[in-house]
Amino acid sequence: MLSINLRSAFLLTQLACRRMLAQERPGGSVVNIASVHTAGALPASVAYDAATWGMIGMTKSLAVELADRNLRFNAVSPGLVATRIWEDVKNAAPSHAECEAHFGSNIPIGRPIDRCRRGGRARGLFALRPLAGVLGHAHGDRAVVG
Repeated sequence: MLSINLRSAFLLTQLACRRMLAQERPGGSVVNIASVHTAGALPASVAYDAATWGMIGMTKSLAVELADRNLRFNAVSPGLVATRIWEDVKNAAPSHAECEAHFGSNIPIGRPIDRCRRGGRARGLFALRPLAGVLGHAHGDRAVVG
């Protein structure tokens, strides 16, 4: 879990930073994808949570370390996304309806995020230069930046 979810992101970010710094006009932006697990945890998810929090720590550290080199770093922590894993969770539950009701009651929009909608708001949010380095949280269909 750590190798796939954190180490791979670290190595890819390292490569991207090298290329952005080697440009004629050095600079750029990296948006890492973390998880809703940065706002809480579930049983049996220690490795996943460690990787997710590692992603947040790496993003914050890089933002501080490379700010003077015109590189920006942000992380997005999407909520529950309608993926194969979500289908597996529902299939393991005693009842699809009860599972959907339970998880839906904890999601502002009342349902998992559709896969096709993922990232749309994040791209627009973090493309704005004044928001670079700002810590924010996106929940469902709204974003809170502070």
